[in-house]
Amino acid sequence: MDQNQPSNPGNKPQGGEVDRLSAGAFMVYLALFLLGVLAESFFPLGLGIDTPLLNGIGVLLVVVGPVLIFWAQSSIRSFHATVSEGAAVNFSIGPYRYMRNPTYLGLTFLVAGFGFFANAGCVVLSSVLSYIIVRFSFLRKEEQLLAEKYGGVYLKYMEKVERWF
Repeated sequence: MDQNQPSNPGNKPQGGEVDRLSAGAFMVYLALFLLGVLAESFFPLGLGIDTPLLNGIGVLLVVVGPVLIFWAQSSIRSFHATVSEGAAVNFSIGPYRYMRNPTYLGLTFLVAGFGFFANAGCVVLSSVLSYIIVRFSFLRKEEQLLAEKYGGVYLKYMEKVERWF
């Protein structure tokens, strides 16, 4: 078998399992963001400073986050279309050339950016907590499923490309 082709006999995980994991990770970000907003409204933590620089960082992250998310999702759609046509598997497309999990980084930027812009420490903390939960609960399993599905091609990709940077 060509090592650039996915190795997916009948017992290998399918994309639906990875999609379910991704949906769970998105829900973690959403739930903790909402909890951060709620906590900030009852127990204002703030960030200790309220400066134009902090607002600028927040705006930058709120803009960069969705751009990274949309770029990653567009690249994933292109990847699936290419693989379904029988082409060789290439994970190094779009932002995936530089990091393995650009969508989650974009979500972290988006939530943290909102927290910085709103001077809401609880929201910034929720972005950090979301990252930790997703990193240690979801990403390991997601990468394990992808390694089972795509075999050596994905393992080589993991060796070459860092999770985030």
